[in-house]
Amino acid sequence: LSLNRHIREGWGNIVARDLGEFIEILPPMKRVSENWYLGTADAVYQNIYSIGSEQLKRVLVLSGDHIYKMNYELMLSQHLDAGADITLATILINPDETRRFGVVDIDREGRIVGFVEKPEQTDIRSPYNPRMVSGSMGVYLFNTDVLLPALLKDAEDPNSTHDFGHDILPRIVEDYHVYSFNFVDENHKEAQYWRDVGTLEAYYEANMDVASVSPVFNLYDKQWPLRTHQRQYPPAKFVFAEPGRRGEAVDSLVSMGCIVSGGLVRNCVLSPDVRVNSYTELEGCIVFSHVNIGRHCKIKKAIIDRDVHIPEGTVIGYDLAADKQNYFVTESGITVVTAVRESGDGGLLHLRVSTTLFLRRNTVRGKNILVAALTMLLMTSPVLAQKKAARNTAGSDEIKTVLEKLFAAWSDLDPAKAAPFYAKDADLTFFDIAPLKYNGWSEYTEGVPKAFAAYRSGKFTLNDDLRTHRHGNLAWASATWRAELTKKDGSKESPEGRYTAVLEKRGQQWLLIHEHMSLPAPPH
Repeated sequence: LSLNRHIREGWGNIVARDLGEFIEILPPMKRVSENWYLGTADAVYQNIYSIGSEQLKRVLVLSGDHIYKMNYELMLSQHLDAGADITLATILINPDETRRFGVVDIDREGRIVGFVEKPEQTDIRSPYNPRMVSGSMGVYLFNTDVLLPALLKDAEDPNSTHDFGHDILPRIVEDYHVYSFNFVDENHKEAQYWRDVGTLEAYYEANMDVASVSPVFNLYDKQWPLRTHQRQYPPAKFVFAEPGRRGEAVDSLVSMGCIVSGGLVRNCVLSPDVRVNSYTELEGCIVFSHVNIGRHCKIKKAIIDRDVHIPEGTVIGYDLAADKQNYFVTESGITVVTAVRESGDGGLLHLRVSTTLFLRRNTVRGKNILVAALTMLLMTSPVLAQKKAARNTAGSDEIKTVLEKLFAAWSDLDPAKAAPFYAKDADLTFFDIAPLKYNGWSEYTEGVPKAFAAYRSGKFTLNDDLRTHRHGNLAWASATWRAELTKKDGSKESPEGRYTAVLEKRGQQWLLIHEHMSLPAPPH
């Protein structure tokens, strides 16, 4: 939800809606199968109806966990000039790095004649530099009439892992005009900058780079400003200048709203609204928003999650064996501190990766193009998943009760009866039976009676397979449902499907801020 809000608030005003540009974020909804996203290709396939409905000729597929600066217009221009069906963005890599990349075999005309996914070693060399290898960047430009059949064929293959690099691209290289676009780095440094930050280590190193004295990635390039959303906070503040109690930060990025009150910060990245109290030392840390670090703490090489309060006198990063009893520690010695401190033998970090399809239609070189970005969210949960489940039990029962009452209220087919369960914010989005979509509660209350106009009565029932996940004052819930509906002519219907909702606790009440009700997809 926080990612969706960030994109909506940070990018929503950039697109020109009057010119047909838009941004839509499509969460996983199981629209075409009973599985959550199985791979990068499956993530796009499960949203194939949304892509097809736009009726555009080209689709640009991006990975959301990569950091680089690239002008996609150059790639599109080459794609059009070459008469390509598919164009892959490639980057020059050293031969000893091939195990991390899909390796592309390119002829002297720029056409791709082979594709090998992450080989241990290879004799393939790049035509752009005979001492280097061309690796795939995970940026693909497809003609839509090539992409959609390829996705359908891959979805029907029981042996596929449903991944672009591993499955789709190796199969179609011989059948279509597939070309390479050699990466043109808009970062304008001596070394090209492209990072995959899909692991904690890579994410940590990328942050440490931008905090360094001479970072490779240029945040201050006025010719290539970064677009983001920033909440309004006062300027960062550094107070106290007494011996041993000086508020200062060196070789660090300190965001607005931070207060360094008599503490020392070295080689750190501080997100907005962080407080570092007196006599505390931070070194090599990434600190998320709304964190308070107490007095006399010593912390190094740590990632501290948002909304964490570090008690006075805490020491982290100086005794990894002790840290493993309370936190998750990576093989390279990065300590991950989450909102709930665990004790015990450490266990395994429970990583959840969810894929969101982010759609943007834009006009480049006079051509409409649909951008589908697969945004990978790496969420670090508390160390022991069993304890996490125990903490969520009470919240799950509470949410189940709310949803059961909601379904009972909708059985009258009257939005007024269900109104107490919904937030009334104007910017919320609700989906009824796909593809109906309502922006805000007022539009919802106008649209739903039209959908129910042919019915006299009904009964909606939430099945017993409800799954919930709660984090703070937010909760996600999903379950199958069934209904018994009677039409005005006396005939009956018994639809069933899946219901997904996001709730926010406001005061003492859980309110729906997003919901989606879907029917099973028709067979194809």
